[in-house]
Amino acid sequence: PPLPDLPLIDCYAFKDGKRYSYMFISRRLDGETPVVLNLPYDPKSNYTIHYLGGDRPGLHNIDEEVVSVQIFERKGMRKQHQFTVPPHCVLVLVNEAK
Repeated sequence: PPLPDLPLIDCYAFKDGKRYSYMFISRRLDGETPVVLNLPYDPKSNYTIHYLGGDRPGLHNIDEEVVSVQIFERKGMRKQHQFTVPPHCVLVLVNEAK
């Protein structure tokens, strides 16, 4: 049965020295979720996105590798960073403090 009031997106934060990682789990099936990440530090401009997702939520790697981790290098991280999380995916954003 469906679970009432289950959040469509979860965020988990991790810190290792000056390195910060934010893991987003999207349960939303019908579109992207806008996110505003308010950072407690002054970030460097460079950041990395690790993305695990596919075209539809039922994909799996049981028979063959269909879903894999994609890595994207980006610039423009801000203290108040706005972006969107694609539907039915896991996204990890990694950044360092100045």
